[in-house]
Amino acid sequence: MRSRYNKGDDRSDGTDDSMCTSDEMRSWRRLLALIGVAAALPSTAGAGGNIALHRPYTWSRAPNYAPCQDDGDSKQLTDGQLTAADRGFWIQKPAVGWQRLWGPLSITIDLGSVRAIGAISFRSAGGGSAVAFPAFIHVWMSDDGTSYHFEGELIALSWQQGLPDSAGDPRAPRGWPAGVHRYLAEDLRLGGRFVKLIVWPAGSYLFCDEIEVFEGGFDARDAARAGPSLNGDFDEWVRRHRHHAIAQVRMIYDLQELGRHPEAGNFTDDIDRLRARVLSMPCIEALDMTRGLPYTPLHARIWALHGRMQRSGGHPAFQCWPAAPYRSLHPFDVAPDTPSSPVVHLLGNEARPVAVNVSSNGTETVRATVSLRWTGRPWPQDAIELATVRFTETQERAIWSGALVDVAPARPDRWEIELQGGITTQLWLTLHSRDLPRGRYDGTFVMDVGEVGSPLEFPLAIHVHAGRAPAMPSLDAYTWDYLHVPGRRLITDRNRSEALALLRRYGVRSYWIDLWHLPFGTDMATDGSYARLANLDRFDAQLDFIGPARRYYLYVSLGKARKEFRGREPFTGGHVPGTPQFDNAARSYFRLLSDHLDARGLDKTRFVFCVLDEPTGKGPGERLAAQFMRIGKDTEPAFLFFENPVARSADDLYRPLLEASDVLCPKFTTGDDAAYATYLRTLVRPGVTELHGYDCTDGGWWRSPTGYFRRMAWKAWQFDMRGVGVWSSMAANVPGNWDDFRGGPAWEMLLATPERVTPTKLLAAWRDGIADYEYFRILRDLVRRGEAAKLREGRLEAARDLLEDLAPAAIRRTSPRERNVGHDSFDQARLRLLIAIDGLTDAIGR
Repeated sequence: MRSRYNKGDDRSDGTDDSMCTSDEMRSWRRLLALIGVAAALPSTAGAGGNIALHRPYTWSRAPNYAPCQDDGDSKQLTDGQLTAADRGFWIQKPAVGWQRLWGPLSITIDLGSVRAIGAISFRSAGGGSAVAFPAFIHVWMSDDGTSYHFEGELIALSWQQGLPDSAGDPRAPRGWPAGVHRYLAEDLRLGGRFVKLIVWPAGSYLFCDEIEVFEGGFDARDAARAGPSLNGDFDEWVRRHRHHAIAQVRMIYDLQELGRHPEAGNFTDDIDRLRARVLSMPCIEALDMTRGLPYTPLHARIWALHGRMQRSGGHPAFQCWPAAPYRSLHPFDVAPDTPSSPVVHLLGNEARPVAVNVSSNGTETVRATVSLRWTGRPWPQDAIELATVRFTETQERAIWSGALVDVAPARPDRWEIELQGGITTQLWLTLHSRDLPRGRYDGTFVMDVGEVGSPLEFPLAIHVHAGRAPAMPSLDAYTWDYLHVPGRRLITDRNRSEALALLRRYGVRSYWIDLWHLPFGTDMATDGSYARLANLDRFDAQLDFIGPARRYYLYVSLGKARKEFRGREPFTGGHVPGTPQFDNAARSYFRLLSDHLDARGLDKTRFVFCVLDEPTGKGPGERLAAQFMRIGKDTEPAFLFFENPVARSADDLYRPLLEASDVLCPKFTTGDDAAYATYLRTLVRPGVTELHGYDCTDGGWWRSPTGYFRRMAWKAWQFDMRGVGVWSSMAANVPGNWDDFRGGPAWEMLLATPERVTPTKLLAAWRDGIADYEYFRILRDLVRRGEAAKLREGRLEAARDLLEDLAPAAIRRTSPRERNVGHDSFDQARLRLLIAIDGLTDAIGR
């Protein structure tokens, strides 16, 4: 098994110089030496006042966040005026804000003359409304405004004041604890006239209300000017060296966490030594972010110190215990005093997860084997999958336990894993019930750590209930997958087959084909009709790639198509609705496509056209789409038409568009259920329209796996929907979402590199929801059979109550954002459904 660490494992500090030029490296070493000297000197922060007060500054990008934007933005960062504590930071005029940065922002303050600098501060906000604290802040100094020297990373250098709690600490009650923090780096020995702060935002927003520069109590001629120098192209330099800052700040956060450990007082010197190493570590090479945390061997030693603290506090060398699969996990979590013994409940032919937490309280990485031992009838080994949960870091500085990395069996009956010293990791078992008979299966989870400790065991019981999930899920689930567009949403020719296989494995059976992979009408006659279809090679290739599917959703999007083709899109030729040419073009297009699908022997009822994406009103786009859809239905009745309206009221929408839709997929709401139900009733034609629901708010790590992803299927049952969709399954227009610091919004049901795709707990929770939906369907069918068999009314009424009331009650106990709130709500409700299914099955059988 390969090492978890990045290159440079043979170095004592886990760093490498290969990313830096020789001149950069020499300058970096001089800077690190001076940082070490400065740390030993008396504090200089109080030697003088704020010499940046009322000084002018420039920025690389003007502020653009409207609620706090005003003419004073060009002065407010150095005016000494702070936002009020009793109101939101980013809605107050003293704040300066940016949105959609997706990269570094440079702020340069002119002090007027060369000055000695003993401290620098940057006051910012994080929490609420997807706002996070900065990811990192590089400090540069210059005498002349042209040649700058790099002087360190401000967040790490401000450790003495304490860092704000990570904006997504999984143990916090909320995913985004709001707050204001002043990053104050003291004990500096810097000098210069121009102070340049290059800030890397975390997420979509960045806010600041004050930057301070304090005069140092020394001669400016004695200041450190030893860091790498640069005359321009700062953004490129920051991008090249961002992994150094990412790793450095992460380690400072972890050391701060260790300082809160009950045994920290016995390890003060160790913490101080490790912190000094972190602050003085040389230029780090690029990290392989797919390997997760820890980043380097130095980082691993910080985590290993946690193990020493645990042992000092009386914890055993190893512990393992069953865990709630979707409850957040932090590497420093400890075993509960009374762990539970799990009983896993399944229908036939479904998959369910079992999570096992393992604490290794030593200092070294240990190899272990995992196996399951059975008493009585065994669970088939090939019906069990094992994955390790890999820790990754988000741009909001949270540690996320979401990536599910498959582990291949080392032998037919066991797996081999590595346990990182000092932390708690998680194993993720997926049990497949397949065709196994109904009943109880009793086993024991066994982890053998070899000579370093005794085997760890706990009992595991599995109960297969009556009822069987179908091979094709009843709920139509899709993710706007982008499998058709190599180069977008992290999809490439090298990884898209694996992405498709994973989506299929996790319950997705319908797929989308975009505009550029659809057939195009061509050779238009004077009456507007098309003679043939073009682009069929791309369309057929995509159909062949996808293979059998429940449905193929065709993203026609006429409004977008008219823009892309400059008015003459290849479906209606750009003709005006209501003209004979428009009708002839649309009619011939649908006829030609119908003939092509017939020639291929494909079921035309599986083809669904999305003609207008997210209609909002009664405008020309809605009228255009409705006319096109009407002609399509008249020409080929087998074709279906899909719309996903986002209007607040059905009265705001063009009624003929709704009437032409076979599938309506409005956005889910977290508001009033009664109002939403009324809205849905006004949208659909009873007995004709198939109702779906979707969400596109975002699908990032901070969303609750259960309260956001799994919840959708339960909402679908509550509102009598037949399908659910989520946009999107992978990150939006960034090179890779393993490295969350690249910027941009992230959707992390799948983590991708150009070569590989890895599932996450978000996708697993989505699959659980799709499977949960079957429980309601099976129970409903049993009630109908029971009514026909004239079963006792009391038993049937109890089942009807579950079908009516259980979903909304379970949903109310969850939260889309608060990841640990109601994380087991759906499993508790699911068990009630299984008990009812067993009871009715037995009663009908008698």
